[in-house]
Amino acid sequence: MFPAFMKNIGAFLYGLPSHLNTTVLAGGGADGVSQTGLTVDRQALVPTFLSGKFLTQIAATLATGETLTVRQRFEDSADNMAWVAYVPTTEGNEITDVVISASGNSVVAGNVDFSGARRYVRQNVTLTQSAGSVDTADFASILATGGSAETPAAAA
Repeated sequence: MFPAFMKNIGAFLYGLPSHLNTTVLAGGGADGVSQTGLTVDRQALVPTFLSGKFLTQIAATLATGETLTVRQRFEDSADNMAWVAYVPTTEGNEITDVVISASGNSVVAGNVDFSGARRYVRQNVTLTQSAGSVDTADFASILATGGSAETPAAAA
């Protein structure tokens, strides 16, 4: 194993905000609507990262028997203007819908392979609440990238 893995895992990781604090009210304008995340320019990151772990923190207040469905998807673009769904074709990706059935704090996480993605990527999060009103959910998300195309140089 490389010494950097044993002593400095941070050299192989880079954290990026994806969504800032967002509130979704049941029956409100954002309920069931995809919230577009911040754009990541993969070429601006040195080295270029090929994989990532997405983490979405959710604080939900749900009435008894109500649920919150969390859908996370990715898009990519060559020019930062024309976006299309990015669906990794390799194994090991964990981009699935998650259903939360109780109030409280939750973290929804998964892995994504960006090796086939174009220059720009972004994460979209959709929260859909079963209740018609009252229930709320606040969320924020980050993308931790890793799996660089080259080994980072050791600090001098």
